[in-house]
Amino acid sequence: MPPYTRDWGNATGSETLIAAACRHLTELADVREAAPGDVLVFRMRDAGVAKHTGILVSDSSCRRTPASSEEDAVAASLDSGLRRNDSEAGLCMIHSQEGLGVVEIPLGRWWLRRAVGAYRYPSP
Repeated sequence: MPPYTRDWGNATGSETLIAAACRHLTELADVREAAPGDVLVFRMRDAGVAKHTGILVSDSSCRRTPASSEEDAVAASLDSGLRRNDSEAGLCMIHSQEGLGVVEIPLGRWWLRRAVGAYRYPSP
């Protein structure tokens, strides 16, 4: 990724993050194929560009952090225990969250609704 400002992509609508992921990672056909170690890309608004990523980890390595605000508490309650199907139960993700730094959280319905791509690091 080139250097960017907080509002990057808003003016141009350019999918810079997805383009970078496609250049450096192997795109998976479907987000549901993602496994621990893979990267998910998220679109935080329906009409917005993709601006967020997370790395999947298994639930056994997930350290849940306490909610830092009312909004985080709502997202955490939406996420807790909600999975697309049994094969995805137990997935968490590592991502950076403003004000908290790098955190591990359960990958639940709130995040899954926003996932627009899944990528795997290429084999050496």
